[in-house]
Amino acid sequence: MGLKSLLVLLAFGLRPPASSVDYVAHDTVPGLSIGAQTVKSDDLKRRFNEDISRKGFVIVEVGIYPDSAMEVYADDFRLESARPLTPQMVDAKLHPKRPDLPVGGSATIGYESARDNVNGARRQGGFYGGASVATGVGVGPTAPRQRDTRTLDRLEDLELPQGRTAQPVAGYLYFPKPAKKGPYQLTYLGATEQIKLTLP
Repeated sequence: MGLKSLLVLLAFGLRPPASSVDYVAHDTVPGLSIGAQTVKSDDLKRRFNEDISRKGFVIVEVGIYPDSAMEVYADDFRLESARPLTPQMVDAKLHPKRPDLPVGGSATIGYESARDNVNGARRQGGFYGGASVATGVGVGPTAPRQRDTRTLDRLEDLELPQGRTAQPVAGYLYFPKPAKKGPYQLTYLGATEQIKLTLP
């Protein structure tokens, strides 16, 4: 038994429409039906607070309707010839700059008067000072800055659920934008025969 067959569906995704025919593009082969459509700018803004498709991506909503238990994997899809990107890859392109480590430190300054030490030697008085610098988590008075993961969380939550399922599932697939302008061809390789859908 392969690793894929051991996995159990565990994800959020989207609520599937009643049928694959509710999608702009759809097809049926023995064992399952699939529907798909590109996600509109307004929907992306509502879910991500920005149109992430303008950053070099094509976001495709896919619904899979199996007749019996099957494995669902994002890597079984192609947009033109491109594989889907993981949410982590998309987030890295949307937010390429990582925050610097927090810097903390301390400084002191004061005046020490002349005095004798325990051996009777005279120590000259005067001003004194010092400073220290440290980097990392939990150092100094500056609280560590946490990276904003809200976009990554949404990308992961909305991705097409993967694993074994006998129930309809739906979610997003994130593709790099092809060099050609649409319409695009979405191909599914996970069935007994390929399914090709044209996405306007």
